Amino acid sequence: EELLNLPNILTASRIASTPFLGYLIITDRLAAAVGLLFAAAVTDLLDGWLARKWNKFTVFGSIADPAADKLLMTVMVVTLGYRGFLPPSLASLIILRDVGLVGLAFVIRYRTLPAPVTWSRYWNPRLPSAQVEPTQISKYNTFLQLLSVG
Repeated sequence: EELLNLPNILTASRIASTPFLGYLIITDRLAAAVGLLFAAAVTDLLDGWLARKWNKFTVFGSIADPAADKLLMTVMVVTLGYRGFLPPSLASLIILRDVGLVGLAFVIRYRTLPAPVTWSRYWNPRLPSAQVEPTQISKYNTFLQLLSVG
C-alpha cells in the first residue's frame, strides 16, 4: 500500500505537533496552544475526508489516525492536569481509559496478524491485520474531547 499520501502526512503532522502543544501549555502560551489544537482538529477532519474522497485507505492510516487522537488527548490531559486546569481524578480516568484502548489495540494486532508473528512482522505497517474503522459515536467522542480540552 502507498504509505506516503496526503491523508497519512496530515496524520503524521498531528502526531508531530503534540509535543509542541504540550510545551505551549506548560509554558503558559495558551492562545498559541488553542491555535495549534484547532489546526490539529482540522487535520483530523481533513485526513479522513481525503482518504475517503481519494480512496487512500491504508492499514497504517487506520492505526495512526486513532493513535494520533489518543496521543493528542494524552498530552492535553497530562499538561492541563499538571497546570491545574483539569482535576486529577478526571485526568486519571481519561488516561486509564486511553491506555486500556491502546493496550487492546496491541492485543488485537497480535491476534489477527497472519502467522508467523515475529517482531518485524508485528511492526510492519504494510501487513494487514484487523482494520480499525471508527464508529460514528467514536468520532463524536473525539470531537467532544477536543472541544472540552480546548
